[in-house]
Amino acid sequence: MPLHGALGARAVRRDRRRTEDGAVAVEFAIILPILAMLLMGIVTGGVSYAHSVGLANAVREGARFGATADATQSTWLADTQTRVRQTQFDDKSAAADSSTSVCVQLIRTGNVVVKGDCSIGGNGGPNITMPALDQAPKMPTLTTGCAIRVYAVRGYTVNFVLGSKTGTLKSGAVARYEQATC
Repeated sequence: MPLHGALGARAVRRDRRRTEDGAVAVEFAIILPILAMLLMGIVTGGVSYAHSVGLANAVREGARFGATADATQSTWLADTQTRVRQTQFDDKSAAADSSTSVCVQLIRTGNVVVKGDCSIGGNGGPNITMPALDQAPKMPTLTTGCAIRVYAVRGYTVNFVLGSKTGTLKSGAVARYEQATC
Protein backbone atom coordinates (compact mmCIF):
# COMPACT_ATOMS: atom_id res chain seq x y z
CA MET A 1 0.00 0.00 0.00
CA PRO A 2 2.68 2.57 0.75
CA LEU A 3 4.25 1.87 -2.64
CA HIS A 4 0.99 2.61 -4.42
CA GLY A 5 0.58 5.89 -2.47
CA ALA A 6 4.07 7.05 -3.48
CA LEU A 7 3.36 6.37 -7.14
CA GLY A 8 0.16 8.36 -6.90
CA ALA A 9 2.04 11.36 -5.43
CA ARG A 10 4.53 11.26 -8.31
CA ALA A 11 1.74 11.32 -10.83
CA VAL A 12 0.17 14.34 -9.13
CA ARG A 13 3.55 16.18 -9.13
CA ARG A 14 4.01 15.39 -12.81
CA ASP A 15 0.56 16.80 -13.58
CA ARG A 16 1.35 20.00 -11.68
CA ARG A 17 4.55 20.51 -13.67
CA ARG A 18 2.67 20.13 -16.92
CA THR A 19 0.17 22.81 -15.96
CA GLU A 20 2.98 25.30 -15.02
CA ASP A 21 5.12 24.79 -18.15
CA GLY A 22 3.84 27.91 -19.97
CA ALA A 23 3.73 30.17 -16.91
CA VAL A 24 7.39 31.16 -17.20
CA ALA A 25 6.97 32.08 -20.87
CA VAL A 26 3.88 34.17 -20.11
CA GLU A 27 5.63 35.98 -17.22
CA PHE A 28 8.64 36.67 -19.44
CA ALA A 29 6.40 38.00 -22.21
CA ILE A 30 4.77 40.38 -19.72
CA ILE A 31 8.05 41.60 -18.18
CA LEU A 32 10.14 41.91 -21.40
CA PRO A 33 8.51 45.12 -22.74
CA ILE A 34 8.83 46.77 -19.32
CA LEU A 35 12.51 45.85 -19.14
CA ALA A 36 13.06 47.08 -22.71
CA MET A 37 11.44 50.46 -21.94
CA LEU A 38 13.47 50.79 -18.76
CA LEU A 39 16.72 49.94 -20.54
CA MET A 40 16.06 52.33 -23.45
CA GLY A 41 15.15 55.12 -21.03
CA ILE A 42 18.31 54.58 -18.98
CA VAL A 43 20.60 54.49 -22.02
CA THR A 44 19.14 57.48 -23.89
CA GLY A 45 18.74 59.42 -20.63
CA GLY A 46 22.42 58.79 -19.92
CA VAL A 47 23.39 59.98 -23.38
CA SER A 48 21.32 63.16 -22.91
CA TYR A 49 22.98 63.75 -19.54
CA ALA A 50 26.40 63.33 -21.18
CA HIS A 51 25.36 65.91 -23.81
CA SER A 52 24.35 68.29 -21.01
CA VAL A 53 27.69 67.91 -19.22
CA GLY A 54 29.54 68.25 -22.54
CA LEU A 55 27.63 71.42 -23.41
CA ALA A 56 28.45 72.99 -20.02
CA ASN A 57 32.11 72.13 -20.49
CA ALA A 58 32.09 73.46 -24.07
CA VAL A 59 30.71 76.89 -23.15
CA ARG A 60 33.24 77.20 -20.30
CA GLU A 61 36.05 76.27 -22.67
CA GLY A 62 34.70 78.69 -25.30
CA ALA A 63 34.55 81.52 -22.77
CA ARG A 64 38.15 80.83 -21.67
CA PHE A 65 39.28 80.68 -25.30
CA GLY A 66 37.52 83.95 -26.13
CA ALA A 67 38.96 85.60 -23.01
CA THR A 68 42.54 84.82 -24.01
CA ALA A 69 42.24 85.40 -27.77
CA ASP A 70 42.59 88.79 -29.47
CA ALA A 71 39.05 90.17 -29.90
CA THR A 72 40.29 92.81 -32.37
CA GLN A 73 40.78 90.06 -34.97
CA SER A 74 37.95 89.80 -37.50
CA THR A 75 37.62 86.04 -36.93
CA TRP A 76 37.42 86.23 -33.11
CA LEU A 77 33.65 85.60 -32.88
CA ALA A 78 33.69 82.71 -35.36
CA ASP A 79 36.80 81.20 -33.74
CA THR A 80 35.17 81.28 -30.31
CA GLN A 81 31.97 79.69 -31.65
CA THR A 82 34.03 77.00 -33.39
CA ARG A 83 35.90 76.28 -30.15
CA VAL A 84 32.59 75.67 -28.36
CA ARG A 85 31.57 73.18 -31.05
CA GLN A 86 34.99 71.48 -31.15
CA THR A 87 35.01 70.90 -27.40
CA GLN A 88 31.88 68.75 -27.51
CA PHE A 89 32.72 65.09 -27.97
CA ASP A 90 29.95 64.32 -30.45
CA ASP A 91 29.49 67.47 -32.51
CA LYS A 92 31.05 68.83 -35.69
CA SER A 93 33.10 72.03 -35.58
CA ALA A 94 31.67 73.56 -38.79
CA ALA A 95 28.43 75.47 -38.17
CA ALA A 96 26.74 73.84 -41.18
CA ASP A 97 27.34 70.33 -39.79
CA SER A 98 26.80 71.12 -36.10
CA SER A 99 23.71 70.43 -33.99
CA THR A 100 24.68 73.14 -31.48
CA SER A 101 23.72 76.81 -31.73
CA VAL A 102 26.16 79.26 -30.10
CA CYS A 103 26.09 82.97 -29.11
CA VAL A 104 29.20 84.95 -28.12
CA GLN A 105 29.43 88.51 -26.77
CA LEU A 106 32.26 90.82 -25.76
CA ILE A 107 30.97 93.22 -23.10
CA ARG A 108 32.68 96.40 -21.84
CA THR A 109 32.32 98.25 -18.52
CA GLY A 110 28.77 99.52 -18.09
CA ASN A 111 27.38 96.39 -19.78
CA VAL A 112 27.97 97.78 -23.26
CA VAL A 113 28.07 95.04 -25.89
CA VAL A 114 31.16 95.71 -28.01
CA LYS A 115 30.50 92.86 -30.41
CA GLY A 116 28.36 89.77 -30.48
CA ASP A 117 26.96 87.17 -32.82
CA CYS A 118 24.83 84.02 -32.77
CA SER A 119 25.39 81.03 -35.03
CA ILE A 120 22.67 78.41 -35.54
CA GLY A 121 23.86 74.85 -36.06
CA GLY A 122 22.95 73.70 -39.57
CA ASN A 123 22.31 70.07 -38.56
CA GLY A 124 19.12 70.64 -36.57
CA GLY A 125 20.53 73.26 -34.21
CA PRO A 126 17.78 75.06 -32.27
CA ASN A 127 17.06 78.75 -32.85
CA ILE A 128 18.98 80.91 -30.41
CA THR A 129 19.17 84.47 -29.15
CA MET A 130 21.47 85.70 -26.41
CA PRO A 131 19.51 86.15 -23.17
CA ALA A 132 19.31 89.62 -21.63
CA LEU A 133 22.28 90.67 -19.51
CA ASP A 134 20.32 90.15 -16.28
CA GLN A 135 19.49 86.54 -17.20
CA ALA A 136 21.73 83.47 -17.14
CA PRO A 137 24.59 83.53 -17.82
CA LYS A 138 24.55 86.66 -15.66
CA MET A 139 27.16 89.33 -16.13
CA PRO A 140 29.11 90.46 -13.10
CA THR A 141 29.24 94.20 -12.51
CA LEU A 142 32.31 95.37 -14.40
CA THR A 143 34.18 98.32 -12.95
CA THR A 144 37.04 98.00 -15.44
CA GLY A 145 37.87 95.84 -18.41
CA CYS A 146 35.67 93.54 -20.42
CA ALA A 147 34.06 90.13 -20.18
CA ILE A 148 33.19 87.33 -22.60
CA ARG A 149 29.74 85.81 -22.47
CA VAL A 150 29.04 82.49 -24.22
CA TYR A 151 25.65 80.78 -24.49
CA ALA A 152 24.83 77.56 -26.35
CA VAL A 153 21.81 75.31 -26.92
CA ARG A 154 21.28 71.89 -28.47
CA GLY A 155 18.41 69.47 -28.71
CA TYR A 156 18.08 66.14 -26.92
CA THR A 157 15.81 63.10 -27.16
CA VAL A 158 15.11 60.42 -24.57
CA ASN A 159 13.56 57.37 -26.27
CA PHE A 160 11.12 54.91 -24.75
CA VAL A 161 9.55 51.91 -26.46
CA LEU A 162 6.18 53.65 -26.69
CA GLY A 163 7.38 57.19 -27.31
CA SER A 164 10.06 59.77 -26.71
CA LYS A 165 10.68 63.06 -24.93
CA THR A 166 12.52 65.88 -26.68
CA GLY A 167 13.78 69.16 -25.34
CA THR A 168 16.57 71.71 -25.45
CA LEU A 169 19.74 71.74 -23.37
CA LYS A 170 21.01 75.24 -22.51
CA SER A 171 24.26 76.36 -20.96
CA GLY A 172 26.19 79.58 -20.55
CA ALA A 173 29.45 80.91 -19.14
CA VAL A 174 31.14 84.23 -18.47
CA ALA A 175 34.90 84.90 -18.34
CA ARG A 176 36.89 88.09 -17.73
CA TYR A 177 38.64 89.27 -20.90
CA GLU A 178 42.39 89.01 -20.32
CA GLN A 179 43.76 91.19 -23.13
CA ALA A 180 44.82 94.79 -22.50
CA THR A 181 42.16 96.39 -24.70
CA CYS A 182 38.78 95.33 -25.91
